[in-house]
Order: sequence, then C-alpha cells, then structure tokens
Amino acid sequence: MAQGIHRVTAVGSIAFLVIHITVKLALDHTVLIAALIPFSLGVKGSAGLIGLGSLAGLLMIFVGITGALRNQFASPRPSPPAGARCTCWPTRPGARRWSTACSRAARRSRSS
Repeated sequence: MAQGIHRVTAVGSIAFLVIHITVKLALDHTVLIAALIPFSLGVKGSAGLIGLGSLAGLLMIFVGITGALRNQFASPRPSPPAGARCTCWPTRPGARRWSTACSRAARRSRSS
C-alpha cells in the first residue's frame, strides 16, 4: 500500500512539473532553452533561479526514470540506479533555498 502511494505521488509530482514548465513558458516567464539546459541564461538574479529550477526538474525526471527502471535491476544488494537515486537527498536544502528565493522575488515583482 505504501509503495503504491509513493508511486502515485511520484507520477503526480512529475505531472505537476510538466504543468509548471508549460505555464511558465506560456506566460513568457522564461524560454524553452532555459527549461531544458540549466543556467543557459546565466547564474545571477532570476536567471540563476531559473537555472536552479531547471536543474532540479532534470534531477526529478532522472529520479523518476531510475525509479521506473528499478525493478529491472533488482537484486539483494543496492543497484546502481538505487545509488543514483540517493543523490536527491543532498539537493533538498538547495531546493528549499530556491523555493524561498523564488517566492520572495515573485512577491517583490507583484508589489512593484
């Protein structure tokens, strides 16, 4: 049961990622190249935040793909995809920082 809930939330998070990217592109908040290639617009200001978001999105897709392929490599010892999936844990503090910085930038642009 817990594994089923985990899979549903994982698929849902990737679906919401696609919706988020589509909305940002539709509202001209960024360009397609910035969504596909991290830091292609630069590293300072909002371009840096978009780069971090792009990198986080690509890592999220990578984790989703390795999770889907995990059964193919299942064995008693941790498989390479399982080890690769563990790379997401060190990125969590950066993701929280990115989220906070983006929301502050959005509040400033709305109040101007």
